[in-house]
Amino acid sequence: MSRTWVRADLRIEVAYDTDVDCALAVVQATIDQMAQDPEWKALILDTHELFGVD
Repeated sequence: MSRTWVRADLRIEVAYDTDVDCALAVVQATIDQMAQDPEWKALILDTHELFGVD
């Protein structure tokens, strides 16, 4: 149903005592790396929305 645009909502579980800032930094770094990867580059349009902890 999403012909030209879609949002991916990912739920990544971490241990209760995880350093949240570190975990978010790892997720952001992974997103940034994927956005530069030739296989993913054309598919990732924006990497700026990382909402944080729920």
